[in-house]
Amino acid sequence: MPPPRPWAIARYTALMTAPINTKRETPAHEDFCWTNRFAGLGSDFYSELTAQGLPQPYWIATSRDCASVLGWPEHWTDWNDALSVFSGNSGGAT
Repeated sequence: MPPPRPWAIARYTALMTAPINTKRETPAHEDFCWTNRFAGLGSDFYSELTAQGLPQPYWIATSRDCASVLGWPEHWTDWNDALSVFSGNSGGAT
């Protein structure tokens, strides 16, 4: 394999060190427009399946720091529905 070109390395690392715009507003849900390109390929490439929850889910890892950033309470994993919602077995509170 040939060695990487210096310009390619500089372009790649420039993307990794670019400043992040934290002041950008998140668009509303209705502003998102996603086209499912796989659906356009036909049945050889795409199958529409009904969503199913995971059987017998269990916590592998959680993050109190991330929960804090999201504004969730410290012991959010103690909620009865938390694991059920994240594993697709419940829609949560309505």
